[in-house]
Amino acid sequence: MNKTLTTTKNAENQAEPVNLDSFLEFVNLEMALYSKRLATFEGVWAYDNDENAQCTSERMARAGFYCSEIKPNADCARCYVCQHELLWDAEDDPWEEHRNHRPDCDLVKIGKQDESEFTVDEQLQIMAYIYSCRQNIIVDDAIEDLRALMDKLLMDVNKVMRTNVDNGLIDSELVKECGQNSTVDVVLLLDGSGSVGDSTFRLQTQFARQLAQLLNISVSGSHLAIIQFSEQPQLEIALNQYTNLQQLEVALQKIKFIGGATNTGQALQFTLDTAFQGARGGSVPKVVIVLTDGQSQDEVAEAAQRLRDAHVLVYAIGVSNLVNVQQLHQMTGNVLRVFTVESFDQLDRALADALTWEMCRTDFRPGTPDIICASDKIGVRASTKKPFEGYVFVQNHFNQPECRAGPENFPDSRSIGITVPFTNCDVHRYRSLSPKGIFVEMTMVNIKCFYMEAEKSVTVPMEVSQITTQFRQNVFQMPRCEYTLRKDSAEGPIVQFAILGQPVYHRWECIEEGGQDTFGMLVHSCYVDNGFGDRVDILDENGCGLDAVLLRTPDYDTSLHLATKEYHYADKPVLQFQCQVTLCLKLDGGCAGISPPNCPETKPRHLNELQTISRRRSKSKVFTKKSRRSNPETMDVFTKPMMVKI
Repeated sequence: MNKTLTTTKNAENQAEPVNLDSFLEFVNLEMALYSKRLATFEGVWAYDNDENAQCTSERMARAGFYCSEIKPNADCARCYVCQHELLWDAEDDPWEEHRNHRPDCDLVKIGKQDESEFTVDEQLQIMAYIYSCRQNIIVDDAIEDLRALMDKLLMDVNKVMRTNVDNGLIDSELVKECGQNSTVDVVLLLDGSGSVGDSTFRLQTQFARQLAQLLNISVSGSHLAIIQFSEQPQLEIALNQYTNLQQLEVALQKIKFIGGATNTGQALQFTLDTAFQGARGGSVPKVVIVLTDGQSQDEVAEAAQRLRDAHVLVYAIGVSNLVNVQQLHQMTGNVLRVFTVESFDQLDRALADALTWEMCRTDFRPGTPDIICASDKIGVRASTKKPFEGYVFVQNHFNQPECRAGPENFPDSRSIGITVPFTNCDVHRYRSLSPKGIFVEMTMVNIKCFYMEAEKSVTVPMEVSQITTQFRQNVFQMPRCEYTLRKDSAEGPIVQFAILGQPVYHRWECIEEGGQDTFGMLVHSCYVDNGFGDRVDILDENGCGLDAVLLRTPDYDTSLHLATKEYHYADKPVLQFQCQVTLCLKLDGGCAGISPPNCPETKPRHLNELQTISRRRSKSKVFTKKSRRSNPETMDVFTKPMMVKI
């Protein structure tokens, strides 16, 4: 069925049809098509098999929602227009909940459940909400005026504000670390058309060299291929040809400018067919970066879509004011992966930094925030998949400018963070006796830094004041603690899927760098969650098992670094376990009486009578939980969700 939009003017003052699919391909609004939203629910939505459910996949997609979780029995969805995320129960009506929680959403205001009924004005109103800070753009003229307006809109959103990547949150060292710790197969397309010229082409190869220096070019690290394109594409450097940075830099200098017409679409197809033949696949991402200064003389949309269908991430860098922004947008499929600069002279290290950071933070960096523990300040920095328009602030101190950071402080809308000196914003410092040191904390999402200290004779003068303490003790690196579920034995493979009644082994482990033996650990305050808010406690705050049928007190090895125990579970389709791990300093018997725990024999208990089961229900997603144990040396550890086949 061919869906249509309608515009508001023709000679007889009647509505003229406009093809919706081509319109949306032109503006490329992510999740704007009903079919794409509906596809996100397939196979994961919790309520599709419930015949009494109000929030079925179809009704959710009609109301503008797409599933924002990639897990079985997902119950969280987000509106593609207002980006508001809600948790759902079976009885919830999508449109009613949308109106209750976001009455100002333009999709709610329009109120049409079939996008084929949208007028051009209404579709543009939604676009303006998403991309232009809710500017109300009204089109009263023919579709040509709409296209002109769209060109201007795309130019505005594609302009990149290029700033120095050194602002306390993202600096050159962080970008370097990001590139050096990532493994990626990159194909860089250099514009060799006649409009570029030989001297300007050299600026492109210099940029390629700067980009290569940020990547971990090695046999097991990142690989870089170079294609020069004009009328015909030409493979200058194959993906696996050079695994040494110095050799790659020499090869870049030997590339000769070819000249000719500009056929970018053909170059993109050549990239898919030829350049990625040496790609490693698997967990190694594939990235294409296109450099161009004008307009392609062939079509780019289909070839670019084939690249994206092959799970290739495409970036585009447009040079000069003559570049066709619409084609750049068609290449990437995402406005946020388009960069524009005014001249080839601006293909410099700052742009290479920005491009590398963009790749790392969206696809290669972990999703967890980075905690900043400096000598005189603490903070947090993070990356978001969607543009962030709010504030990061210290709890109860929003009104103090030094205690908050907003869009004007962020390097871009998806890189957020804040740093706060020890002396500001009610930052707390308190001393820990086991392990010895000082904790410094403030509450945003609960940010806490620990500065370790150990007893040591000091032979140099030590200055102590009431304001600042100068630390002159040895500093120990905190261990990395993890919690996994294992099959067959404590040394077996990690379990993601299990069969009802199958025994699973829990493994808690804290690993110290360099094989050090400084810390011991205590596992305690454990519970299992089935993803619907049903929670069963299995270890108490002292680390003792609560029910022998489910989980006995863990067995600790002599190093106190490892604890394991077998677990049998019941009829829950998805399980996730959470525990707390408390560290103790083994020096001078610091773990005595703490680990291993001194527990009575664990006895079976009737589940319905004695175990704690709680039900949590919320319409707004909750990202943090209050710790059941507030000791400063305690950390939370989680397993990955495990699916149980019943």
